[in-house]
Amino acid sequence: MNKLGFMLCMGLTAVHSATCFAESQLPDVSRDTQNLAIAAVTDDADTAKPFWLGSNLHPENKVTLTQQERRFIEKHPEVVLAGGSSFDPYLIENEDGTITGHDAELARYIYQRTGLKIRFEIGNWALMQQKARLRVVDGLSAAGFSQDRLKDFNHSVPYLKFTAMVIVSKGNPKGIFDVDDLAGKRVALQRGNKLFQGILAKTTSDVEIVHYDSLQEALTAVTSHQVDFTLLDNAAFYLARKVGVDRLIESSFSVGEPFDIMFWLRNDWPELRSIINKALNSLSEQEKWQLREKWFGFVSQSSPSAAREIELNTEESAY
Repeated sequence: MNKLGFMLCMGLTAVHSATCFAESQLPDVSRDTQNLAIAAVTDDADTAKPFWLGSNLHPENKVTLTQQERRFIEKHPEVVLAGGSSFDPYLIENEDGTITGHDAELARYIYQRTGLKIRFEIGNWALMQQKARLRVVDGLSAAGFSQDRLKDFNHSVPYLKFTAMVIVSKGNPKGIFDVDDLAGKRVALQRGNKLFQGILAKTTSDVEIVHYDSLQEALTAVTSHQVDFTLLDNAAFYLARKVGVDRLIESSFSVGEPFDIMFWLRNDWPELRSIINKALNSLSEQEKWQLREKWFGFVSQSSPSAAREIELNTEESAY
Protein backbone atom coordinates (compact mmCIF):
# COMPACT_ATOMS: atom_id res chain seq x y z
CA MET A 1 0.00 0.00 0.00
CA ASN A 2 1.56 3.35 -1.03
CA LYS A 3 1.04 6.72 0.61
CA LEU A 4 -2.26 7.36 -1.15
CA GLY A 5 -3.70 4.04 -0.13
CA PHE A 6 -2.49 4.52 3.46
CA MET A 7 -3.87 8.07 3.70
CA LEU A 8 -7.23 7.01 2.31
CA CYS A 9 -7.28 4.13 4.77
CA MET A 10 -6.75 6.52 7.67
CA GLY A 11 -9.33 8.95 6.34
CA LEU A 12 -11.92 6.28 5.90
CA THR A 13 -11.30 5.12 9.45
CA ALA A 14 -11.86 8.64 10.72
CA VAL A 15 -15.34 8.74 9.16
CA HIS A 16 -16.29 5.27 10.37
CA SER A 17 -15.83 3.47 7.04
CA ALA A 18 -15.77 -0.28 7.40
CA THR A 19 -13.40 -0.89 4.47
CA CYS A 20 -9.84 0.19 3.73
CA PHE A 21 -8.74 0.00 0.10
CA ALA A 22 -5.20 -0.66 -1.02
CA GLU A 23 -3.92 1.13 -4.09
CA SER A 24 -4.66 -1.84 -6.27
CA GLN A 25 -8.33 -1.53 -5.36
CA LEU A 26 -8.55 2.21 -6.10
CA PRO A 27 -10.09 3.39 -9.38
CA ASP A 28 -7.89 5.16 -11.91
CA VAL A 29 -8.02 8.87 -11.23
CA SER A 30 -5.98 11.85 -12.38
CA ARG A 31 -2.97 13.06 -10.38
CA ASP A 32 -4.83 16.30 -9.55
CA THR A 33 -7.78 14.35 -8.17
CA GLN A 34 -5.41 12.20 -6.11
CA ASN A 35 -3.74 15.27 -4.68
CA LEU A 36 -7.10 16.75 -3.72
CA ALA A 37 -8.09 13.48 -2.08
CA ILE A 38 -4.84 13.36 -0.10
CA ALA A 39 -5.31 16.95 1.06
CA ALA A 40 -8.91 16.31 2.10
CA VAL A 41 -7.98 13.14 3.95
CA THR A 42 -5.10 14.88 5.71
CA ASP A 43 -7.39 17.70 6.84
CA ASP A 44 -10.00 15.26 8.08
CA ALA A 45 -7.38 13.20 9.93
CA ASP A 46 -6.08 16.33 11.67
CA THR A 47 -9.61 17.38 12.59
CA ALA A 48 -10.45 13.96 13.99
CA LYS A 49 -7.55 13.82 16.47
CA PRO A 50 -7.70 12.50 19.12
CA PHE A 51 -9.94 9.45 18.81
CA TRP A 52 -10.59 8.95 22.51
CA LEU A 53 -14.36 9.60 22.37
CA GLY A 54 -15.25 8.10 19.02
CA SER A 55 -13.68 8.55 15.65
CA ASN A 56 -16.34 10.80 14.13
CA LEU A 57 -16.41 13.22 17.05
CA HIS A 58 -14.55 16.47 17.50
CA PRO A 59 -13.68 16.97 21.18
CA GLU A 60 -11.26 19.76 20.34
CA ASN A 61 -14.15 22.13 19.55
CA LYS A 62 -13.80 24.90 22.06
CA VAL A 63 -16.59 26.38 24.17
CA THR A 64 -16.79 30.11 24.79
CA LEU A 65 -15.46 31.10 28.19
CA THR A 66 -15.95 34.38 30.00
CA GLN A 67 -13.00 36.48 31.10
CA GLN A 68 -13.55 35.33 34.69
CA GLU A 69 -13.56 31.68 33.61
CA ARG A 70 -10.35 32.10 31.61
CA ARG A 71 -8.70 33.76 34.59
CA PHE A 72 -9.84 30.89 36.80
CA ILE A 73 -8.14 28.36 34.53
CA GLU A 74 -4.97 30.46 34.46
CA LYS A 75 -4.96 30.43 38.27
CA HIS A 76 -6.14 26.82 38.63
CA PRO A 77 -5.01 24.94 35.50
CA GLU A 78 -5.63 21.61 37.27
CA VAL A 79 -8.33 20.63 39.75
CA VAL A 80 -8.61 17.38 41.71
CA LEU A 81 -11.81 15.38 42.01
CA ALA A 82 -12.19 12.37 44.30
CA GLY A 83 -13.84 9.05 43.54
CA GLY A 84 -14.44 5.76 45.27
CA SER A 85 -11.93 2.95 44.85
CA SER A 86 -14.75 0.66 43.72
CA PHE A 87 -16.38 3.04 41.25
CA ASP A 88 -15.56 1.03 38.12
CA PRO A 89 -16.24 1.73 35.32
CA TYR A 90 -16.78 5.40 36.22
CA LEU A 91 -13.18 5.50 37.43
CA ILE A 92 -10.78 2.56 37.08
CA GLU A 93 -7.43 2.52 38.83
CA ASN A 94 -5.04 0.42 36.79
CA GLU A 95 -2.04 -1.54 38.07
CA ASP A 96 0.38 1.05 36.72
CA GLY A 97 -1.37 3.80 38.66
CA THR A 98 -3.15 5.35 35.71
CA ILE A 99 -6.86 6.08 35.91
CA THR A 100 -9.26 5.29 33.09
CA GLY A 101 -13.01 4.88 32.82
CA HIS A 102 -16.07 6.88 31.84
CA ASP A 103 -15.37 9.92 34.01
CA ALA A 104 -11.67 9.97 33.17
CA GLU A 105 -12.56 10.05 29.49
CA LEU A 106 -15.16 12.71 30.14
CA ALA A 107 -12.51 14.79 31.96
CA ARG A 108 -10.26 14.60 28.92
CA TYR A 109 -13.16 15.85 26.86
CA ILE A 110 -13.60 18.80 29.27
CA TYR A 111 -9.90 19.60 28.98
CA GLN A 112 -9.97 19.60 25.20
CA ARG A 113 -13.04 21.83 25.15
CA THR A 114 -12.03 24.30 27.88
CA GLY A 115 -8.34 23.89 28.79
CA LEU A 116 -9.26 22.87 32.37
CA LYS A 117 -7.41 19.74 33.45
CA ILE A 118 -9.06 17.36 35.92
CA ARG A 119 -7.00 14.90 37.93
CA PHE A 120 -8.65 12.15 39.96
CA GLU A 121 -7.81 10.80 43.38
CA ILE A 122 -9.31 7.43 44.27
CA GLY A 123 -9.76 5.88 47.70
CA ASN A 124 -12.23 4.89 50.39
CA TRP A 125 -15.44 6.69 49.43
CA ALA A 126 -16.33 7.89 52.92
CA LEU A 127 -12.82 9.31 53.37
CA MET A 128 -12.84 10.89 49.91
CA GLN A 129 -16.06 12.71 50.71
CA GLN A 130 -14.52 14.03 53.92
CA LYS A 131 -11.46 15.26 52.00
CA ALA A 132 -13.76 17.07 49.59
CA ARG A 133 -15.71 18.72 52.41
CA LEU A 134 -12.40 19.90 53.92
CA ARG A 135 -11.31 21.07 50.43
CA VAL A 136 -8.22 18.92 50.44
CA VAL A 137 -9.57 18.01 46.99
CA ASP A 138 -11.82 20.17 44.84
CA GLY A 139 -14.87 17.98 44.51
CA LEU A 140 -16.38 14.57 43.87
CA SER A 141 -16.87 12.51 40.75
CA ALA A 142 -19.61 10.01 39.88
CA ALA A 143 -21.95 11.01 42.71
CA GLY A 144 -25.73 11.14 42.89
CA PHE A 145 -27.83 13.95 44.31
CA SER A 146 -27.81 14.42 48.07
CA GLN A 147 -29.46 17.39 49.76
CA ASP A 148 -26.89 17.66 52.55
CA ARG A 149 -24.05 18.14 50.02
CA LEU A 150 -25.46 21.49 48.96
CA LYS A 151 -23.96 23.29 51.94
CA ASP A 152 -20.43 22.47 50.74
CA PHE A 153 -20.72 21.89 47.01
CA ASN A 154 -22.24 23.00 43.74
CA HIS A 155 -23.27 20.16 41.46
CA SER A 156 -22.74 20.07 37.73
CA VAL A 157 -25.43 19.28 35.21
CA PRO A 158 -26.04 15.51 35.14
CA TYR A 159 -23.97 13.47 32.70
CA LEU A 160 -25.55 10.03 33.27
CA LYS A 161 -28.94 8.71 34.36
CA PHE A 162 -29.45 5.24 35.80
CA THR A 163 -31.92 3.22 37.85
CA ALA A 164 -31.03 1.22 40.97
CA MET A 165 -31.26 -2.56 40.68
CA VAL A 166 -31.79 -5.22 43.32
CA ILE A 167 -28.85 -7.59 42.89
CA VAL A 168 -29.23 -11.14 44.23
CA SER A 169 -27.19 -14.33 44.00
CA LYS A 170 -27.67 -16.50 40.92
CA GLY A 171 -30.96 -18.35 40.87
CA ASN A 172 -32.49 -15.91 43.38
CA PRO A 173 -32.58 -18.49 46.22
CA LYS A 174 -34.42 -16.15 48.62
CA GLY A 175 -37.18 -15.48 46.09
CA ILE A 176 -36.77 -11.71 45.97
CA PHE A 177 -38.95 -10.62 43.06
CA ASP A 178 -40.57 -7.38 44.24
CA VAL A 179 -40.43 -4.80 47.03
CA ASP A 180 -42.58 -6.87 49.38
CA ASP A 181 -40.02 -9.69 49.23
CA LEU A 182 -37.35 -7.39 50.71
CA ALA A 183 -39.00 -7.44 54.14
CA GLY A 184 -36.83 -9.06 56.79
CA LYS A 185 -33.87 -9.50 54.44
CA ARG A 186 -30.21 -8.52 54.93
CA VAL A 187 -28.87 -5.93 52.49
CA ALA A 188 -25.26 -4.97 51.72
CA LEU A 189 -24.56 -1.25 51.26
CA GLN A 190 -21.35 0.67 50.77
CA ARG A 191 -20.47 2.77 53.79
CA GLY A 192 -21.06 6.45 53.04
CA ASN A 193 -22.97 5.82 49.81
CA LYS A 194 -25.78 8.34 50.24
CA LEU A 195 -27.34 7.54 46.89
CA PHE A 196 -28.23 3.91 47.54
CA GLN A 197 -28.95 4.54 51.21
CA GLY A 198 -31.53 7.13 50.16
CA ILE A 199 -33.12 4.85 47.57
CA LEU A 200 -33.36 2.01 50.08
CA ALA A 201 -34.90 4.29 52.72
CA LYS A 202 -37.63 5.32 50.28
CA THR A 203 -38.24 1.70 49.29
CA THR A 204 -38.41 -0.18 52.59
CA SER A 205 -37.43 0.12 56.25
CA ASP A 206 -37.91 -3.53 57.13
CA VAL A 207 -34.36 -4.67 56.29
CA GLU A 208 -31.12 -5.25 58.13
CA ILE A 209 -28.33 -3.13 56.67
CA VAL A 210 -24.76 -4.47 56.63
CA HIS A 211 -22.14 -1.90 55.62
CA TYR A 212 -18.99 -2.57 53.58
CA ASP A 213 -16.18 -0.26 52.53
CA SER A 214 -16.43 -1.00 48.81
CA LEU A 215 -19.05 -1.99 46.26
CA GLN A 216 -16.98 -5.06 45.38
CA GLU A 217 -17.21 -6.22 49.00
CA ALA A 218 -20.97 -5.70 48.90
CA LEU A 219 -21.23 -7.87 45.78
CA THR A 220 -19.05 -10.58 47.28
CA ALA A 221 -21.24 -10.57 50.39
CA VAL A 222 -24.21 -11.40 48.15
CA THR A 223 -22.44 -14.26 46.36
CA SER A 224 -21.17 -15.72 49.64
CA HIS A 225 -24.69 -15.49 51.11
CA GLN A 226 -23.64 -13.24 53.98
CA VAL A 227 -26.48 -10.98 52.86
CA ASP A 228 -29.56 -11.50 50.71
CA PHE A 229 -29.21 -8.65 48.24
CA THR A 230 -27.56 -5.33 47.46
CA LEU A 231 -28.52 -2.21 45.51
CA LEU A 232 -26.36 -1.11 42.58
CA ASP A 233 -26.68 0.66 39.26
CA ASN A 234 -25.50 -0.31 35.79
CA ALA A 235 -21.94 -0.64 37.04
CA ALA A 236 -22.87 -3.82 38.94
CA PHE A 237 -21.90 -6.30 36.24
CA TYR A 238 -18.65 -4.52 35.38
CA LEU A 239 -17.67 -4.74 39.05
CA ALA A 240 -18.82 -8.35 39.19
CA ARG A 241 -16.61 -9.26 36.25
CA LYS A 242 -13.66 -7.53 37.86
CA VAL A 243 -13.91 -9.63 41.01
CA GLY A 244 -14.91 -12.78 39.14
CA VAL A 245 -18.47 -13.18 40.39
CA ASP A 246 -20.41 -12.08 37.29
CA ARG A 247 -21.80 -15.59 36.84
CA LEU A 248 -22.87 -15.74 40.48
CA ILE A 249 -25.27 -12.79 40.52
CA GLU A 250 -28.32 -11.51 38.70
CA SER A 251 -30.54 -8.45 38.85
CA SER A 252 -34.06 -9.15 40.07
CA PHE A 253 -35.89 -5.85 39.57
CA SER A 254 -35.33 -2.10 39.58
CA VAL A 255 -36.34 0.16 42.45
CA GLY A 256 -36.94 3.87 42.81
CA GLU A 257 -36.97 6.63 40.24
CA PRO A 258 -34.13 7.05 37.74
CA PHE A 259 -31.32 9.08 39.29
CA ASP A 260 -28.69 11.43 37.92
CA ILE A 261 -24.92 11.11 38.17
CA MET A 262 -22.97 14.39 38.38
CA PHE A 263 -19.83 16.12 39.57
CA TRP A 264 -19.93 17.87 42.96
CA LEU A 265 -17.63 20.89 43.06
CA ARG A 266 -16.48 23.14 45.90
CA ASN A 267 -18.94 26.03 46.13
CA ASP A 268 -16.38 28.78 46.74
CA TRP A 269 -15.27 28.37 43.11
CA PRO A 270 -18.43 29.15 41.07
CA GLU A 271 -16.38 29.42 37.88
CA LEU A 272 -15.42 25.75 38.22
CA ARG A 273 -19.03 24.68 37.87
CA SER A 274 -19.76 27.06 35.00
CA ILE A 275 -16.70 25.89 33.06
CA ILE A 276 -17.52 22.20 33.51
CA ASN A 277 -21.21 22.77 32.74
CA LYS A 278 -20.34 24.49 29.47
CA ALA A 279 -18.26 21.50 28.42
CA LEU A 280 -20.93 18.99 29.47
CA ASN A 281 -23.68 20.96 27.73
CA SER A 282 -21.62 20.97 24.53
CA LEU A 283 -21.91 17.18 24.28
CA SER A 284 -24.23 16.03 21.53
CA GLU A 285 -26.68 13.21 22.15
CA GLN A 286 -24.56 11.00 19.89
CA GLU A 287 -21.43 11.76 21.91
CA LYS A 288 -23.21 10.99 25.18
CA TRP A 289 -24.54 7.73 23.79
CA GLN A 290 -21.17 6.60 22.44
CA LEU A 291 -19.42 7.32 25.72
CA ARG A 292 -22.08 5.52 27.73
CA GLU A 293 -22.14 2.59 25.33
CA LYS A 294 -18.36 2.22 25.54
CA TRP A 295 -18.32 1.84 29.33
CA PHE A 296 -21.81 0.57 30.21
CA GLY A 297 -23.05 -1.06 27.01
CA PHE A 298 -22.35 -4.57 28.29
CA VAL A 299 -25.17 -4.39 30.88
CA SER A 300 -27.96 -5.39 28.52
CA GLN A 301 -26.05 -8.55 27.65
CA SER A 302 -25.03 -9.32 31.24
CA SER A 303 -28.19 -8.67 33.18
CA PRO A 304 -30.61 -11.57 33.47
CA SER A 305 -33.39 -9.09 34.12
CA ALA A 306 -32.77 -7.60 30.69
CA ALA A 307 -32.93 -10.94 28.89
CA ARG A 308 -34.06 -13.82 31.09
CA GLU A 309 -33.51 -17.32 29.83
CA ILE A 310 -36.68 -19.31 29.21
CA GLU A 311 -36.55 -22.94 30.27
CA LEU A 312 -37.78 -25.37 27.61
CA ASN A 313 -38.92 -28.94 28.02
CA THR A 314 -37.39 -31.80 26.04
CA GLU A 315 -39.94 -31.63 23.19
CA GLU A 316 -39.58 -27.85 22.87
CA SER A 317 -35.79 -28.05 22.84
CA ALA A 318 -35.90 -30.78 20.17
CA TYR A 319 -38.25 -28.64 18.07
